[in-house]
Amino acid sequence: MNAFSIKGLFVILLLIPISLCYAEPATPGTVLTFYVNDINLSTDHRAVMTISTSGLVDFTINGTPVDGPGAMVETGVDTGVFQLSFTLPDSVNGKPLQDGDVVVMTYHQQADYSGHPTTVTQSKVLSSTRPSPVASSSPNVRVGQYFKLSIYA
Repeated sequence: MNAFSIKGLFVILLLIPISLCYAEPATPGTVLTFYVNDINLSTDHRAVMTISTSGLVDFTINGTPVDGPGAMVETGVDTGVFQLSFTLPDSVNGKPLQDGDVVVMTYHQQADYSGHPTTVTQSKVLSSTRPSPVASSSPNVRVGQYFKLSIYA
């Protein structure tokens, strides 16, 4: 074995056990991602659908209505799962966002599997405190040991 093969093998051994987790703190200007699961919206079974959110999705922050995204995009061809990207404003009614504020996404489903309209909500609590940008599950890790490395952007 030459020196290059040994270095390459060493790098591969170090990278294999690493498990990355990415978390995004919710602060003003941050894009929050919400998902809607409704197979009835997927009418084109050969393409990724983009659906207008008008009349389907509402957003509130602490109970105050705020403008949300104008469209939601299907996550894949004929999945029935749609992604909404909501950008947090700096303030609501002139008041800046702060720790503990709650963003609520409400989806007004026209008809569930039984044909009845339903309402689905998802919420996220805001935090302006950013954690340390890098954290590890163990302070001392040797080659061959598993550990979790969390990176926060």
